[in-house]
Amino acid sequence: MSDPDLRWKCKECGWTGNGAELLSAPNPFDPTYTISGCPQCQTVDSFDNICDEPGCNDYAGCGWKPKDAPYRRTCSKHMGKHDYNAALAAKEQT
Repeated sequence: MSDPDLRWKCKECGWTGNGAELLSAPNPFDPTYTISGCPQCQTVDSFDNICDEPGCNDYAGCGWKPKDAPYRRTCSKHMGKHDYNAALAAKEQT
């Protein structure tokens, strides 16, 4: 969970936030690994990656690269949404 821009949802308490907000510490069983904790309930490593679309907290099961934009992690309903809308608008102008 090292990417500070990815959004996460705690499976235990429902907290949502980005990777920079997660608690982190060396794993007590193997200090070469880092564990992440929920800042609200302190549960360890119990997170789902959630959609990067503003206001959407659905599970991010899709990763995709929009044209001329950074990589995205979204839910299925936002997968490719912006590329499709831009292509549709361009087609309507012709």
